[in-house]
Amino acid sequence: MKGVFKKDIDPKEKSYISESTNALKTQAGRFNSSLKIFEKTSKKETASVKALAVSDELSLETQIVSLK
Repeated sequence: MKGVFKKDIDPKEKSYISESTNALKTQAGRFNSSLKIFEKTSKKETASVKALAVSDELSLETQIVSLK
């Protein structure tokens, strides 16, 4: 960020910008963590749904065979 700040800028403003940047980094880190947890959970749920769909299909085939 060299050259973004004027040399005579108030140190309080620099501090505020630095704190704001750090807060945004922290929020982004928390968001990314939540997103990773969501991704892991959705993969597990997708696998469960697929297994349930196969189970339902097999159950239906069994019922059809037993009706014949």
